Amino acid sequence: MLLWGSRRIPTGQSVLHSDQHTIRDYSLDNAKAVLILLVVFAHLIEPLIAKSDIANLFYLMIYAFHMPAFVMISGMLSKNDPDNPNITKAAWSPLVPFIIFSILYEIFFYLLAGKASGYGIRAMPFWIMWFLISLFAWRLLLPYFLKLKYPLLLSVLLAITAGYLDGINYTLGISRIIYFFPLFLAGHLIAPHVLNAFKIVAIPRWIFYLFGCLMLLVFVLFSMSFDLHSQWLWGSKSYSALGNPDATAGLFRLALLGIGFVLSLTLILAMPRQKLSLSNIGQNSLFIYVWHGFFVLIFWKSDLLQYVGTLPPYFALLILFVASIALAFGLSRPMIAQLTRQFLITPATRLLTIKKPRPVTG
Repeated sequence: MLLWGSRRIPTGQSVLHSDQHTIRDYSLDNAKAVLILLVVFAHLIEPLIAKSDIANLFYLMIYAFHMPAFVMISGMLSKNDPDNPNITKAAWSPLVPFIIFSILYEIFFYLLAGKASGYGIRAMPFWIMWFLISLFAWRLLLPYFLKLKYPLLLSVLLAITAGYLDGINYTLGISRIIYFFPLFLAGHLIAPHVLNAFKIVAIPRWIFYLFGCLMLLVFVLFSMSFDLHSQWLWGSKSYSALGNPDATAGLFRLALLGIGFVLSLTLILAMPRQKLSLSNIGQNSLFIYVWHGFFVLIFWKSDLLQYVGTLPPYFALLILFVASIALAFGLSRPMIAQLTRQFLITPATRLLTIKKPRPVTG
């Protein structure tokens, strides 16, 4: 079971065929590895962004593309036939880990903080669980949007319009479902080109230059606007809640979506095609995603955070980046995946599956 996709090759790998041999393409696994490392790193440095402009700048740059890229990859690997039972099963599959880990995180938070998180009472996904419930919604919406004449345009208009409506908020994760859906849909629509046409040739050198130039541009733009609230990149609040109810807010959201799309696409295309040590991290990104939050919460509540906060900013970021790599490598071990499936996902799936009664004969 994988977090990000449900196409024919379940690990998110594509296969290249030649006259002599078959080559397995690990570009998406490598992309997911880089992205999940950034997820862990961003969560570790989050408490530092209020005190350090450097940490805030790194945080903004990461959030400009790391979740948009994950969403696009999920769209690339999702099929759209609602009559296919395997595809329908894949659409519903994120609900099981969502339910399991939502409960585990609520219990863990209570033990750690001595109080309830407040997410459950307000019918909101617990912190990082928003992605799982969103993935479920995106997969269900996909076949119906694809029947429309201009599905991508409509999804973008909905994402922009939703920001003007205070009633569309983080309840049930609806705000983020709507905000990121254009990227999921775009990923699905460009999938044939990315997974096929771009896989039969070597990586163009200009892709690396383009990604570097775009990151430099984002660095300059964000460094000139330290007052940019990171929640603009979360997509979880209305424009008025972010302090900008004006008409220009929609254009700003459109620009952020555009930046996320271009950065994500160039990153995916720039990924190496061969298997690397990072590839295993990408293949097990689900388990890193659902488990790393426990360690991050412990770090947030520990004295270690206070100590790291006293260090020079660049040194603190370096330490936390190394910690992110170590945590991702540790949680990507096959044993973690096996135990999670064996003791959590499989039993919960059986428990939540409603079996159809056998017809009475005779």
